[in-house]
Amino acid sequence: MSDGITENDQMMYVGETPWHKKGVKLDRVATAQEAIEASGLDWPVVTEPVVTAYGKTLKGKFITIRDDTKEPLGVVGRLYETLQNVEAFRLFDSVC
Repeated sequence: MSDGITENDQMMYVGETPWHKKGVKLDRVATAQEAIEASGLDWPVVTEPVVTAYGKTLKGKFITIRDDTKEPLGVVGRLYETLQNVEAFRLFDSVC
């Protein structure tokens, strides 16, 4: 059975080893920052204008890009606000 985890995917876990035996094991519950670093999610997302192959910029359209690898993540509109992984995970510090 495929686990759906590619060689570029990273993850972390606490406690029992996952059935697929992949990921970085942490000895204790981590802070959001520690979990992000251990799971390889400590990269920023940036936005750039969408430009066609002919050099035309599409007004109001932007591409989100993983800044460390320059891999595109998706196309968004002008109202989209980027939420960085570190910002999204901060909520878990109060829960854990």
